[in-house]
This record gives sequence, structure tokens and C-alpha cells, in this order.
Amino acid sequence: MRYCSSLLLMLSLLTAACDEPSPQWRDDQAVVDETQTDQSDQTDQADQSDQIDQSDADEPVPDEPVVDCTAASPTAAEKNALQTIFPAGETFCADKTASGVSYFIAVRDGQTVGYAFPGTNYGFDGQIVALTGMTVGAKSIAVAIVSQRESWWYRMGDWFFDQFRDIDITQITLDPKYNKNCYPCSEMYDAFKPFTVDAVSGATYTSNAVTKDVWDALYLYDELFDPPTADTAP
Repeated sequence: MRYCSSLLLMLSLLTAACDEPSPQWRDDQAVVDETQTDQSDQTDQADQSDQIDQSDADEPVPDEPVVDCTAASPTAAEKNALQTIFPAGETFCADKTASGVSYFIAVRDGQTVGYAFPGTNYGFDGQIVALTGMTVGAKSIAVAIVSQRESWWYRMGDWFFDQFRDIDITQITLDPKYNKNCYPCSEMYDAFKPFTVDAVSGATYTSNAVTKDVWDALYLYDELFDPPTADTAP
């Protein structure tokens, strides 16, 4: 009787062992289930990404305003002068006035932000070539030298060039024009009133030439846009 009981116990243990899955089988099944879950998540994410991309594609893209002009090809010296006047990374187009003088148009984000007009006048030792910047609203920005060979140039301080900033062309008298052969050109400097511009003591010829360059630029701006002057402004 005791032998039969032992035999039945062994048979029960053998049956339970056959029914129990192996640990390795359980681990493999767990890996398969996680892989299937990851693939399902990736599919859902891909579907969501496609929906977002499609949504973005459906959004209308606003047209960027573009200035219709010819790209400029400035010389190295002109490029340096332009970057001095417009240091914010503007691009430049080129055009000509009705009198045939070439000038630069400064463009930023598809919009015209200013102009640079040339001037060339004889100083003490030779021609002084400059570019004068103007805003769209008829105010001077700065004057930058393209070339010069003046022996008295060391006398030209920053204060002299700073005088030509923020001159509102609508507040000064453009006519009559200055005398090209003037010396010491007091009337030319007085014509800037109500703004104050003075020559450099000890470098009169040089400062006169730069000032004439500025006046030539103002006349070119006036030729293009014909702004009201102090004589006609309300």
C-alpha cells in the first residue's frame, strides 16, 4: 500500500513537470510581445507624423515681398563703404537716376531700407570719392569714403563725419546749388541749417570735397524722389 502511494506521487510530479512551460520559452514570448508593442508604437508615431506633415503642407505659405531690381556688383572699396553705411547684412541692388548716375539700393528681408549715392570732388591732393547713405524717409545715414589720397587726411576726425548723420533733406534748402569752385565755402555749410556742419580747421580743401560729395548725394536723392524742401514744406 505504501509502495502504491509513492508510485502515484511520482506520476503526479511527472505530469505537473510536463504541463509547466520552460523558463526560456516564457522569456522568448515576453521578448516577442515587447517587439510587437514597439512596432505598434512606431506605426502610431509614423501615422501621427504623416498627419502633422500633411497638416503643414496644407497651410498656405505667405509670399515674401521681393524688391524688383538688378543685383549690384560693387568694387571691393565700394563694398566696404556700403557695409559701413549699412552694417546689418543688407543686400544691394543697382540702378541709375534719370541723369545717368549709378547708385545703390539697400535691401533687407525683401524691403528697400535705404540708398547710397556717390559723390566725387577734388580735395587737396586729388579726387575724394564717397558714398552717402539715405533712408527711405529722406534722412541721411552716414558718409563713407571709397577712395582718397589726401596728405591732410589725418586731421579728419570722427566728429566731422558724424555731422552728416540724421540730416532731414526736407528741412534744408537745396537751391541754389553750391559753387563747385567755392573757398572757403561758408555759404555751402550754412545751407545745412537748421543742421550744423563745419569744415575741419587745417584741412579745408579736404573737408570741402567731402561736404560737396554729400551735397551731390542729396541732389541725386532729390532727383529721384523730389521731396519737399524747407521752402515748400508746410
